[in-house]
Amino acid sequence: MTVDSEIAKYAETRFSQRLEDEIMPAYRERLREEIARWNPNPQRPFSGSQAQALIAVEARYARESARTQAESLIEALEKAGLPFNDDAFRKALDDTKKLLERHSQYSYRTVVGYFNTDAVPKEAIKALEQDVESEMARIHDSILRFVKVKLQETVLTARKTQHSPSVDEEDRKFANLAIDEARQSVSEQDGKPHPLVGAVVVKNGKVLSSAHRGEVPGNHAEFTALDKKLAEEAVCGATIYTTLEPCTTRNHPKIPCVKRIIDRKVARVVVGMLDPDPRITGRGMLALRNANIAIDLFPPDLMTEIEELNREFKRLHEQQSHLQLQTSKVFSEVNTPEDENPPTLLDLFKNSFSNTLKLSDNEPAIAVDWTDASTTKIRRQVYMDFPAKTKFVGFYVPAATPPSADISGGKTFTSCMKLLEADAIQQALEHVLKQVAILAGQEGQMTSIQDLTFSGRVLIYHDEYLSIPQKADIIRAYAAKNFDVQFMGADYLGSQVIAWHHKRVPK
Repeated sequence: MTVDSEIAKYAETRFSQRLEDEIMPAYRERLREEIARWNPNPQRPFSGSQAQALIAVEARYARESARTQAESLIEALEKAGLPFNDDAFRKALDDTKKLLERHSQYSYRTVVGYFNTDAVPKEAIKALEQDVESEMARIHDSILRFVKVKLQETVLTARKTQHSPSVDEEDRKFANLAIDEARQSVSEQDGKPHPLVGAVVVKNGKVLSSAHRGEVPGNHAEFTALDKKLAEEAVCGATIYTTLEPCTTRNHPKIPCVKRIIDRKVARVVVGMLDPDPRITGRGMLALRNANIAIDLFPPDLMTEIEELNREFKRLHEQQSHLQLQTSKVFSEVNTPEDENPPTLLDLFKNSFSNTLKLSDNEPAIAVDWTDASTTKIRRQVYMDFPAKTKFVGFYVPAATPPSADISGGKTFTSCMKLLEADAIQQALEHVLKQVAILAGQEGQMTSIQDLTFSGRVLIYHDEYLSIPQKADIIRAYAAKNFDVQFMGADYLGSQVIAWHHKRVPK
């Protein structure tokens, strides 16, 4: 397994930027000052002390460059939320070795070039070359120690958050407290079964807070325990015992419990049962795992108890998962033979999420005009998930014509930001209500499109490459308005094309 190409590219770009902005100017100034002391020229006889002074300048440049290169890789991993693992360790050392090998030869030629080489004794030349190599070896050892420490820090951090998969007696005690809280849950009284959920926040063996669903009307247990009762408390490193897998989606503008847990830097979550809602099942656990939060389960007997408490809620979602959508006045997809060619990103934009209904038209969400007289026309589409009673929005951002000046995806990044500025998401949702009436569900229990709530989910299909920092900036900007962005770029297209080819492999 190797370091992801996007991470490596960001690290390289960041290193080049710091090299040009910080390291090179300082190096040139030190070299200028050193040379000014003795005004060398091609006829100047060799001086050992002056050569050593120049080697020191070159060695400092090499040391700063190698250190910055390793730091750039660490920064890229941190931005991606990934640990500095063995693959990163090997890449850092390999990059350091290549950099020092190049600079060793460069340094030797640079130093020698300031003297009359014809008059330099051969043994002095050889000694000079060895001195340069020795300096580079010392720098390599220094960087080796630096990245070793970083790797050890990652290992220690992982150990700190790792816990045995078995739940000990203390865990059982707190799990039972969460179940006691769950039994106190307050339903919305809307005629539908809702889960009984309890949450307990524990740090250093002490209960910081406990809560149940509906304790604060309309709010989840985790929200009440963390944000209502511990808003001013530091819960970093705490463990949360929750009887139900934390949610990953809430109706706008509410924030999913998973995000709240991640934002509060909780170290561990112990879960009583998976959420039977197919929109959440397993996704909450995965989101926590991706955030390096340790996950355990209640002991089997307590899990059975919780599932029994929530049997009606489980039954509801089991029935909904078998519902066959019945529609009236709805866009129907014509059954046509499979295409001869692999899908494009635009095809995926139109056809992905086959379990939803889609509304789109020829009107662009926005048209972005560029200074080079080109225009990017962004398409919009609204997805309706009737079983989940939600809707979400998708946009297709085509590659600019002409494309961005480099591979940085500058036009696509700007277009994504302008979608937000133009309030294109709200306009797309309002546009849906102007379309034909849509109903779905079981006979006698039809659901209108007006009944669907916006989930806050926004899909961005983009032909152009977006870097990790660009994606991070987009996510932050959209999150500020409570939108949850999902990027569907080249990696998504690649996986779908592979799947397309697999379907055509002869049996």
